[in-house]
Amino acid sequence: MNDKEKSKEQLLHELITLRKRIEGVEQSENKYRQTEENLCKVETKYRNIFENAVEGFYQTSIEGRIINANPAFARMLGYSSPQELIAHVPNVRDLYVYPERRIELIRKIKEEKFVENFEVIFHRKDGKITWILLNTRIIHAPGGIVCLEGTTTDITELKQAGEEILKLNRELEHRLTQLGEANKELEAFSYSVSHDLRAPLRAIDGFSNIMLKKHAYKLDDEGKRMLNIIRVNTQKMADLIDNLLTLSRIGRKEMAASDINMCELSQDVFYEINATITGRDIQFINKDIPDAYGDIKMIRQVFMNLISNAIKFTRTREIAIIEIRGRTQEKENIYCVKDNGVGFDMQYCDQLFGVFQRLHSEKEFEGTGVGLALIQRIIKRHGGRVWAEGKLDSGATFYFTIPLKEKGEII
Repeated sequence: MNDKEKSKEQLLHELITLRKRIEGVEQSENKYRQTEENLCKVETKYRNIFENAVEGFYQTSIEGRIINANPAFARMLGYSSPQELIAHVPNVRDLYVYPERRIELIRKIKEEKFVENFEVIFHRKDGKITWILLNTRIIHAPGGIVCLEGTTTDITELKQAGEEILKLNRELEHRLTQLGEANKELEAFSYSVSHDLRAPLRAIDGFSNIMLKKHAYKLDDEGKRMLNIIRVNTQKMADLIDNLLTLSRIGRKEMAASDINMCELSQDVFYEINATITGRDIQFINKDIPDAYGDIKMIRQVFMNLISNAIKFTRTREIAIIEIRGRTQEKENIYCVKDNGVGFDMQYCDQLFGVFQRLHSEKEFEGTGVGLALIQRIIKRHGGRVWAEGKLDSGATFYFTIPLKEKGEII
């Protein structure tokens, strides 16, 4: 190979090498552009997060100068933009209602590098205050601390709610104290009613009885009739006192819960009441009644009042029919006492369970107007409900519920 051919070959080799170098530079440029584009995308992504976040973001120098903030942080403090915030607040220390909290934050962050859930109170632009929860960390560089950065959460509403709860708790404690005092007064009143009112009633009834037995010959028929009226009314007053005392004690009485055979209990109550009644044909039906869990003495009182009412309001029927049923539904047992008596108008059903509320005159049917109110209070103590359905001259049905043992809570 001559020199001329060698020169050509060398030149070709150099050209190929140069081309490879150019291609390498072009690839590097493409990679650089791609990297730059990716960085721009990432920066845009995180800038959008920064700008649109609900949480506040901030950066400050260790001395307190605000370097950067997002719109959410500015809004928390009542400013329209981060620029307005930075322009009006030369140093973050000016935001602190209690500047010592800033000193404590700096101390903790130098020790721990990251401070979580640090509560502070900041001044707002409008002069109000706002509670802020800070999460702050130190950004380091080889030359030292670059800045502090972190997030802020406005917890003002939570704090206000907490204050409201504390206020309500204090009011509740005060009312509970008042209720305790009222209960003591009620107990004292009950004692007074039990002893001071019954004594004169016994005296009135006793002397009326003596007059009728030992001095009847001195009285004409009208005098005897009046004394008998006195005796009847003193007995009514005694019954009313007993019912009111029972009603007032139900809410305070400690409950002794146990399993109750409702079929046997209702039957025992009926036989006990029916034994005092003569000259009536009463059919009593109680089948398929689920057992309950509650205070047997209280539930006995419920059956006593409901069955007594059923017997009373069926006295105009040649054959009285009283039926007790029950079923389990979801988390409770539902019981009912049904009769074929005089019934009632449903537009007045809301009055049934009120104290002294009566839908029939005392001349028609005797009673104190407390029995159904007592039933309602007992069932509410068991966590249940009461209601009634009826129709004039077509009977009535009274319902009550008792929560199931495994689900119910005895109050």
